[in-house]
Amino acid sequence: MHETFRGSDGTQLSLVIEPGAVGSPTFLFLNGLACPSFYWDSMRSAFRGRATLVSFDLKGHGESGAARSAKGATIEGCARDAVMALDEARAGDAVVFGFSMGCQVALEISRLFRDRVAGYVLALGAYERPFDTVLKGKLGPLPNAMISTMPEAFVRASMKLGRAAMGTHVAHRMAQRASMVGARTPFDAMAPFYEHMGRIDPATWLSLARSARDHSAADLLPTINVPTLVITGGLDALTPPAIGRSMAERIPGADYLEIPNATHTGLIDESTAIVGATHRFLARHSFV
Repeated sequence: MHETFRGSDGTQLSLVIEPGAVGSPTFLFLNGLACPSFYWDSMRSAFRGRATLVSFDLKGHGESGAARSAKGATIEGCARDAVMALDEARAGDAVVFGFSMGCQVALEISRLFRDRVAGYVLALGAYERPFDTVLKGKLGPLPNAMISTMPEAFVRASMKLGRAAMGTHVAHRMAQRASMVGARTPFDAMAPFYEHMGRIDPATWLSLARSARDHSAADLLPTINVPTLVITGGLDALTPPAIGRSMAERIPGADYLEIPNATHTGLIDESTAIVGATHRFLARHSFV
């Protein structure tokens, strides 16, 4: 069911609710920065009908409007949006799935609304300062410095250029060689991402990026007391597996899964392995 709701700052957000059977759990899917919801397609397909599935486009992304306030375009603002999406689905709590920056948003829900989290599946994301590890940290402080100083006009131009450039087979192959995209991921599988780049609101993206840059959930990790699965990719050039391993070690009783050949697009190029492991985790904790 496609609908809209008003987010934490009044922004109109695009929402999809797929009802499950009576008495089934709710699964909430949180996207990464610059990412549309198609990243979760394989996961949603696997659990369709077995749980109520809730997903929404971040402010400034997909079919959602641009953020109406700077405070709304933050990790905290997104966490509040997520809980409001659960309210729209009439769900008390949910297993929260986070991808990339969505992991930070997912963890922030525990800070603000701990009783709304029944469990976590945290994939290919960091718990703090994600730009520190771009290209496995080889760029040093440059990504953070760029986010701090780049003007909105530069972001707007970069996204237009990125859509034009990345929407080519040559650029796709270059992204594969840099381990930004899985080597076995066909161009068509990533086409929705490339197309989406031209529809992102630059001001909202920049505010979210700066919030993610400064955000940390390190203090929360030892307090998490719900079943948690942390998934990393051995070839992830944006969030190296050491980050996820550290997160799992800090969360009491967390499960840890490393997919050796997964890049940051592991939800697409290694979907069979990730969905299978997620299903086993959820079944062991009686969520499915």
